[in-house]
Amino acid sequence: TLITKLVLSRVGFSLGKGSRKIIFASILISGYTHIILDGFLYSEMNLVWPLPRWNPLFGIFGHNEVYGFCIFSFLAGLLLYIVRRILFREKV
Repeated sequence: TLITKLVLSRVGFSLGKGSRKIIFASILISGYTHIILDGFLYSEMNLVWPLPRWNPLFGIFGHNEVYGFCIFSFLAGLLLYIVRRILFREKV
């Protein structure tokens, strides 16, 4: 947490008590989302480690669909960021 505080303070972001919970939840959500998205793409992903390999997600969506979803999600997040920053004059 010391490194996190240092980096975030350098970019002008202060950590409050609620912020730590949000950061921790964001880490968990993004980590598991990454594993699930990789499950669609790679047969060697093991979704129930340490149990034997099991990946029912492989092949449901192709590379184009998964990467397209990622690009769309990035653009939607960027748009929301811009709207909050410009229209509502929020400090993000």
